[in-house]
Amino acid sequence: MAPLFPGCDYEHWLIVMDKPGGEGATKQQMIDCYIQTLAKVVGSEEEAKKKIYKVSCERYFGFGCEIDEETSNKLEGLPGVLFALPDSSYVVPEYKDYGVALSMKMEQSKLSIVTRLEAVKLKCGKSYNQLAEETGLTNVYVAQLLRRQAQLKPDTAPKLRAALPGLPEELVHEMMRPPLRSYDPNLIQDPTVYRLNEAVMHFGESIKEIINEEFGDGIMSAIDFYCSVDKVKGVDGKDRVVVTFDGKYLPHSEQVQVVVRKRFCSQNEIETEEIENQVMVTTINCGARPTYNQITKKI
Repeated sequence: MAPLFPGCDYEHWLIVMDKPGGEGATKQQMIDCYIQTLAKVVGSEEEAKKKIYKVSCERYFGFGCEIDEETSNKLEGLPGVLFALPDSSYVVPEYKDYGVALSMKMEQSKLSIVTRLEAVKLKCGKSYNQLAEETGLTNVYVAQLLRRQAQLKPDTAPKLRAALPGLPEELVHEMMRPPLRSYDPNLIQDPTVYRLNEAVMHFGESIKEIINEEFGDGIMSAIDFYCSVDKVKGVDGKDRVVVTFDGKYLPHSEQVQVVVRKRFCSQNEIETEEIENQVMVTTINCGARPTYNQITKKI
């Protein structure tokens, strides 16, 4: 039988897991959990530490380890382990396409979850507007949650459980994980999506000019951002669609040249000091910008 992933060495494996340690777990606690998980199939934590060569605690949860295929199969049967795949970093040069496999499997997993979430909504019989009213979110953000395009926050989870009584706890847990935000490139072929894209492209230059005129040289954030869709009556009495984009203004930063001496500090932070009376920068912080719940705003 031909190998499922031709070209892989089958000695380096990527183990993808549910978020270890629960909500609020530190990076070190996650890494400890990875070590303990691998130790169950290699005999000891010391041996597990030797075999792990990389970890991920952000976009996805998991680790890379040097094991054989039989051991990887044992790992897949352990609690918390989602799947094991040959690590795409260790593919022979003539096989360049394997890296797509992990993305495809994650997309398939996402599609499966979205299908189940849509079935729960359909059975409940409530509209996105009704769910938005009961959760205090915007209707678009509720749709994003059910399509795994947004993360369910801990304070909002009880409200969503109450609004969707048939929502299984395992899906709530899945929704509280950082999602793989993605879209099908063929989505543009849908007439509704095509027209929305056309409207933004057609009016884009004028919108940019007004943003620059009113705010300065900057952009509208799509992270600190609210989006909603409303149905209203026009002056002719006919139905109209109102799409609201409400994003924080973010100015472009001037990139000033500095001469610095670096001193390593905490993660994502570098402290610098003045050198020979040249420009001094005290702190550079490159912390990640969080994604916000799109709470319904009362005007």
